[in-house]
Amino acid sequence: MEQMKVSLERELEENEKSFTDLIHYIEETQKKLVERIREQEKREIEKAEGVMERLEKEIEELKKKDTELKELSDTKDNIHFLQTFSSLCVLPSDGDSLSFTVTDDLSFEDLRKELSGLKKSLEKISQWDIKTWTTSGHEAPLVTLQPPEPQSRDEFLHCEFII
Repeated sequence: MEQMKVSLERELEENEKSFTDLIHYIEETQKKLVERIREQEKREIEKAEGVMERLEKEIEELKKKDTELKELSDTKDNIHFLQTFSSLCVLPSDGDSLSFTVTDDLSFEDLRKELSGLKKSLEKISQWDIKTWTTSGHEAPLVTLQPPEPQSRDEFLHCEFII
């Protein structure tokens, strides 16, 4: 009887440790994922702020050129007009063109698929039956988890038989 109690206590401790470890791994993974998402968000915000800053400067320059062109259009001196107009109408070089891309270096879809698979596995395990077997009167009973009986032909065909 004492041996059975010790065996059962050891089994309880091992199961408790397994579930505690699983919870710990889930919490750590969630923490790392949140940190990674926040870092990516920060990078993308910094990029967007840089783009906005460049756009604001470009808008200021365009407004200034617009004002200068309006003033120039009122001038009566054709030579001054031609000399000044060409310097005001310089287009930016290709290197000055504004472009940026938002990158998604985390594959959230893959992560969701993996988490969904883990969730399904845990749901399946939670439906298993706990069976107690006694082989003889002198030994401690065996406690096992067994999947529920198949309820449909498809479930039956996917069963794994232990012989």
